[in-house]
Amino acid sequence: MTIDTIDTSLLFRKFCPSIFSMLDKRTDWDKLNSRFKEKVYNRKGYDYKDDFIGVLFNAFEGDNYNAEFVVEIDKIYNKIQDALPEFSKKVRELLKGKITNLEDWNFLNVVGELFVINTILNHPNDIQLLDIEKKTVNGKPKDLFVCLKTGRKLMIEILNIHYTEKSFDRETLEKHLISKTKAKILSETKGCLSEEDKNILFLPIIWRLDIEKLVEHYDFFERYENSWGKETGTEYQTMGFHILQTLNKKDEIQQFVFGLVTYILRAVDNNIA
Repeated sequence: MTIDTIDTSLLFRKFCPSIFSMLDKRTDWDKLNSRFKEKVYNRKGYDYKDDFIGVLFNAFEGDNYNAEFVVEIDKIYNKIQDALPEFSKKVRELLKGKITNLEDWNFLNVVGELFVINTILNHPNDIQLLDIEKKTVNGKPKDLFVCLKTGRKLMIEILNIHYTEKSFDRETLEKHLISKTKAKILSETKGCLSEEDKNILFLPIIWRLDIEKLVEHYDFFERYENSWGKETGTEYQTMGFHILQTLNKKDEIQQFVFGLVTYILRAVDNNIA
């Protein structure tokens, strides 16, 4: 298969059979093939990590990381569909609108949401999912509505932060992450008037940044996490920054781990207490 002969339906069938089953009758595959080819040929310096089709094509060409990445996404989607049949339709709606969207990095928004829902499923004694895309007074639905083991109910809004800076020095990294997080918080809370609407916890996820780049900044991530995001200067609390990382097993199969940056840094660097 080449770009000229690309078959997006085959790529989904090969790597994401569960997602393919959901998309098949809802997708014009020929049109998707044409849209992808047009983007590749018209975009100077096209990066295959920009959209999900590119990641699938890269996997087809032998990129093991991307192959295991898309297979993991399919597994989590299937797990959520089985465990939460009451939200099956909403999850399908989330995926079908973004997984074939060729806008840069758009697919990562729904991928982040899937990983967060999967984390909730892995901690049934601590948190329960009550709703997805819960409507609010200001007209902006929030990603998740949950109940904590304490009985407190709150909305969780996932903030996807794409790190686009070339520098990783302390000042640049902190300024970029905090300013992006603050801007997204202000956008999501504009028009929130009722106490119910204000009962929001934000969960930021960093994309396009390797964990190795963050080791020397551990104290920043720990401070941000412990302060519940006071650095943003807003009235809303945020959890610590999260990231998706791979930990290589002895058999060289990559294990995907999603969680707090501080947790994963401790897992990959023995020098961090």
